[in-house]
Amino acid sequence: MLGARRAAICRNHLANVPRRDTRKGRGIGRLGSRRRPWGAKRWTVEEALALDVRRLARSGGLTRGRHVHRWPSLWGTGAEVAYEIAEDGETLTLEHRIVPHPLRGGKARDVAQAVSIVRTPCRFGGDRPWFACPACDRHVVALYHLALLADDFRCRHCLGLAYASTREDSTRRLLRKADRLRADLGGAPGRGGIPPQPVHMGWHAYWRKVDRIEELEHAYAARVAPEIDARLKRLQDQES
Repeated sequence: MLGARRAAICRNHLANVPRRDTRKGRGIGRLGSRRRPWGAKRWTVEEALALDVRRLARSGGLTRGRHVHRWPSLWGTGAEVAYEIAEDGETLTLEHRIVPHPLRGGKARDVAQAVSIVRTPCRFGGDRPWFACPACDRHVVALYHLALLADDFRCRHCLGLAYASTREDSTRRLLRKADRLRADLGGAPGRGGIPPQPVHMGWHAYWRKVDRIEELEHAYAARVAPEIDARLKRLQDQES
């Protein structure tokens, strides 16, 4: 009796599960899906190009006129996007060249995307800028671009992006924190040395971040050292 009941529950569950559409571009992991083609995990914010309104404001990139924003990379030359701030200071026009992902196909083309800048008053004076997502009009601090998901910049909610920290262990999180501090100094992620002091940053703040980066990297090395020693020992045993 119990086995028949379990079989009925399984049949009802399978009947409610949506079947995979095998048409081109409709299946799980295919074009239009927010899941990776090789797994069930979503794309992360760290894998996309992020346009942060806070960093633009600190670097003077929200003033009227034409600007160029560049993303650093491990090889020194990263992506870049040109944008222009309107005279009223409330509209940002992005101008970039779209090179389609090999899985998407198509031809490269130049596009212009208008993004509204919304400002909210702060409690102790001044205002705080926000981006209005072109897709959902949500007020966000950053817009993201990932060629495999969309051709334009959108918020992480519209792209379905997740944070890498939600699937990291405590050891990997140490390196991510160090990379984030290195990005604040204008450097690329990875253990490629300490970037020079930015123009807008004071000495005390700069050396505080440098000390924190070294502390995090030393803690990471201390955690992975036993595992590395164990692997080296196994290799030596195999050779002997």
